[in-house]
Amino acid sequence: MQARKFNENTIYFVNKKKARQSKIFFFANGDEYSITTDPYIEAFNEYFGGGFSGLVLQEIREYRSLAYGAGGNFRYPPVKGKPFDFIGYVATQADKSIIALETYDSLIRTMPQKPERIDMIRDYLMLSSETKRPSFRNLSQTVEHWKRLGFDKDPVHYRQPAYQSLTWDNIMDFYTKHLAEKPVAIAIVGDKKMIDFEAMKRFGRIVEVKEKSLFSK
Repeated sequence: MQARKFNENTIYFVNKKKARQSKIFFFANGDEYSITTDPYIEAFNEYFGGGFSGLVLQEIREYRSLAYGAGGNFRYPPVKGKPFDFIGYVATQADKSIIALETYDSLIRTMPQKPERIDMIRDYLMLSSETKRPSFRNLSQTVEHWKRLGFDKDPVHYRQPAYQSLTWDNIMDFYTKHLAEKPVAIAIVGDKKMIDFEAMKRFGRIVEVKEKSLFSK
């Protein structure tokens, strides 16, 4: 099922009484996927959310100690022509919800630039494209997945030339076009008494959602 389109920043808040943590999720509608965009999705994902070396964990967890867990990247659609959407998350202490929200929002809106990492990103992408091969048991399923995305052969043949010539400008161009100014939907599950709602209004229109409305009996 394709995600709904968001035209404005919107916060969906679920009150979880006495919750010690807040779970915060971020979503931005992506653009239409094509195999020409594919290598730059991978490059951005590695820079922004690439594990412990990615921007999100470093800025939110390592530098500021704001989160137990954090991440974010663009997700591939099931078939070509569908959008590749951005999904991010932060799990933080309830009383740190606003500063965690503010920090993550700043990563989306004014992403820190660390061009000195481009060689590391390029090397990682090249190496991973050579070593991440489908196992014998998963080969047929993997090939079918490639075909649904529009590849007529192993994607490595399309990706490696782009990786070899990858520049910092490629990552920044991708970020500027596909994320920086997109409306963002934010879902927060936490204790309302521990969160400053007035401060939260800066990040979007607030919609309060009853927990019982999320689940069917």
